[in-house]
Amino acid sequence: MNDIYLILVPTGALSPEERFLRLCSPHRRKKLEAIAHPDEWRRSLGVEIALHWGLLALSDGYMPPPRYAIGENGRPELSGSDWRMSLAHSGEMALCALSKARLGVDLERKERLSRIPAADWVALESYLKYTGEGLSGNWRKLKPSGAEMLAEDGKALAFLYRLEVEAYRICVACREKARIFLLRISPEEMESLPESADAIARAFVRVPC
Repeated sequence: MNDIYLILVPTGALSPEERFLRLCSPHRRKKLEAIAHPDEWRRSLGVEIALHWGLLALSDGYMPPPRYAIGENGRPELSGSDWRMSLAHSGEMALCALSKARLGVDLERKERLSRIPAADWVALESYLKYTGEGLSGNWRKLKPSGAEMLAEDGKALAFLYRLEVEAYRICVACREKARIFLLRISPEEMESLPESADAIARAFVRVPC
């Protein structure tokens, strides 16, 4: 059984201070330079901070900043590591998911205004990130159904793991059954970025979903 680790970071307290920016990869720094809207900027920084917390807790010998490249179909891939990652953000939350197997994750506010309900949208997005197809793929033939993503003909395509945290819905898509562990970072903890990997690892909580 696969283990999937979710790191959830509030973005409201993030700012362009060097203590945060030093945790950003060159790719993320370049991306931040191109973002003008403050909320979008904080969300983009937030996923990198979440990735840093996760790698610090789970990856032996990790030294910031994270090192990754944008691989096939725009999927971010960690360099020199067997960890797979997926990133998402919405509202004032950023999320990183880490696993040893390929996965996709999405995060949306519950009151998201769309003809597609938020619960279905996060499932679709997480699956499309898992496959790398994106919205350009034939996603209208997909059907989120409980704990599985189904094709139009009813064929099971992936496992879906859903959870709710405050005003947000989260969904993880993966090919095999998994255990889900969650680490929620408080605004107070954001004021002092983590130094102890063991302390962070112990803070993960297994969640039923």
